Amino acid sequence: MLSLTNWKTCSYSPGISLSAHRGDKYDLAIVRHSSNPDDRSTQILDFIRGQSDNLICSSYDSLTTKLYIGNRSTGVFDFSSINFNYKKILLDANSLDVPELLYLMTALHQQCIDFDILYFEPNEYSYTDSPSGDIIQRQFELSNDGSGIDLLPLYTSLTKNSHLVVSIGFEKHRFSGLLSTDELDFDKISSIIGIPPFYTGWERRSFDANLDALHYSFNHYSDNAYKIAGANDPYRSYEIIRRLHSPHASPSNSKPFILAPLSTKPLSISMIWFAINYQGVGIIYDFQTTKVDRSQGLSKMHLWSFTSIC
Repeated sequence: MLSLTNWKTCSYSPGISLSAHRGDKYDLAIVRHSSNPDDRSTQILDFIRGQSDNLICSSYDSLTTKLYIGNRSTGVFDFSSINFNYKKILLDANSLDVPELLYLMTALHQQCIDFDILYFEPNEYSYTDSPSGDIIQRQFELSNDGSGIDLLPLYTSLTKNSHLVVSIGFEKHRFSGLLSTDELDFDKISSIIGIPPFYTGWERRSFDANLDALHYSFNHYSDNAYKIAGANDPYRSYEIIRRLHSPHASPSNSKPFILAPLSTKPLSISMIWFAINYQGVGIIYDFQTTKVDRSQGLSKMHLWSFTSIC
């Protein structure tokens, strides 16, 4: 069982140090390399360098299903070749994408290693305003299309007559793209929306961007509903997912259960955490690629401590 045992948060300010929250420096920090870093990612990377004695990059290759950690690689079905010879490990949720976080958290848990996850809320996301008659429509295009929607290896599940739980954010095309995929056959859809959001009023961005998709899901799937959890609260989201999953836990009412992390990193972390703890839960992802300058500034800092109970 993987447990969230501590959650520390504070406002970002220059000169802040994780040592005030965690103790000494980390032995190892794991980040994802960016070929086109922007000011925000550069600022976060410089901050992490000051908090850890060692820093390595990690990435996931969806074509070969291999996880790369530093100069080593491993297939995601067997992490035994990866030895984490460090006591204090930090994962950077700002740069690591969902697949990297999923497989790193899985590998660490399988080896009964505790770890922390760091995340900074942004001050703002990039957008464009487009006039539509008398209305100005705000568009958030934070990512480019990737290799397409697919279940992540090791966390696959049947999709026919399945229950999909999706976290939705500001990007209109991600949820609607998931609904329009012919290969998937969901029976029930539950949506999680980040409320309270990072900033008051941002919840409208999620509703405005996903109104058509939500309306479609309500009309085309049975027993649909949307739930709310703080956009920065993986614990609350985890509990919502657990309650949604509970009816399917009994053999008499078993139904494939699939999670789609398409919104904020804290909500994505809750889905990864849940899938690790509940065997048979699937994770589906759209492999979007992050745009440069998609967000600006550093606001609240979150540090989540996970303990592996083996």
